[in-house]
Amino acid sequence: MDEFRSLAARYADLHQSSFDADYATLRNVELQQQSCLLVSHVIEALILDPQAASFQEYGTLGSVQTESEYERRMMSVFSRVLEEVEGLTKKHPPVSHLHTGCLCDAVIALLKVPLSFQRYFFQKLQSTSIKLALSPSPRTPSEPIPVQSSQQLTLKVEGVVQHGSTPGLFRKIQSVSLNVTSVLQSKTGTDLKIPLDSKTNEIEQRVEPHNDYFSTQFLLNFSVLGTHTVTVEASVVDESGIEWKTGPRTTVSVKSLEDPYSQQLRHQLQQSAAQPAPQRSAYARF
Repeated sequence: MDEFRSLAARYADLHQSSFDADYATLRNVELQQQSCLLVSHVIEALILDPQAASFQEYGTLGSVQTESEYERRMMSVFSRVLEEVEGLTKKHPPVSHLHTGCLCDAVIALLKVPLSFQRYFFQKLQSTSIKLALSPSPRTPSEPIPVQSSQQLTLKVEGVVQHGSTPGLFRKIQSVSLNVTSVLQSKTGTDLKIPLDSKTNEIEQRVEPHNDYFSTQFLLNFSVLGTHTVTVEASVVDESGIEWKTGPRTTVSVKSLEDPYSQQLRHQLQQSAAQPAPQRSAYARF
C-alpha cells in the first residue's frame, strides 16, 4: 500500500513540474495518480483496515465530465471497482478468497485500459525556462563565500524567463516564487546545541518579472561558525495562483567566520583562565 501511495506522490510531483504541458496531458497524469491511490485504497479496504476505509471521497466519480475516451474508460473502471469493493466489505468479513479475488480483479481492470500518451510526451507546444544568477558568487565553484558571523549576507538573486516560439499558449507566468534555505554542513566553533544538517535560514519571496527579468535580495544570518550550503529554488505561479515546481535549483557555499572583536575577546578570556591565581601569604595582612 505504501508503495502505491509513494508512486501516486511521484505522479503528483510530475504534474506539479509540468508547467508547459497541455490540459489533456495533465489530466492523464492525474488519472494515473488516481489509479495508484485507488489500488492503495482497495488494499486498505479489503485486507489491512476495512473499518478505517472510507468511500465518501470517491462519491462524485460518476458525475465527473469526461473529455476523452481514455478518461471515460478510466472513470468507468474506478466507479465499478469502488462499487464492488464497497459491496463486498458490507457482506463478508475479511479476509477471505473473495477479498483477494476482488483485489486481483481491480488490478486487472485497470491494466486492461491501454495507456494514452498525449502530445506533450513527444512534442512541446509551449516551452518555459528560468535562468538564475546569484551575487556575491565564489571565485571558484569549490570555494565558499566568506562572511563574518556578526554580519548579514545580502544575497542578490537575478533571473531571466526564457520562452519558446509560442509563449503562454496554455498558461502564463504571473510571478516567480524564490525559496532560499541554508543548511549547516560543518561547524568550526564549540556550539554543540545546533546539530549538523539543521536549517539556519528559510525565506520565500515572490517577484513579478518585467520584460522577462526579475531581481530581489535576501538578508541571511550565519551566526553559527562553520560552512553552510545555501540553496535557491525557483517556482512559477500562473494567472490562477497555482504554483508549479519548474526549477531551477542552484546552490552556493558560505563560510561563517568569527569577527575580529569576538575573536580578541575569546583570546583574552582564554588567557585569563590559563593564568594561575595568586597565592595568599600568611604575612600578606601585615
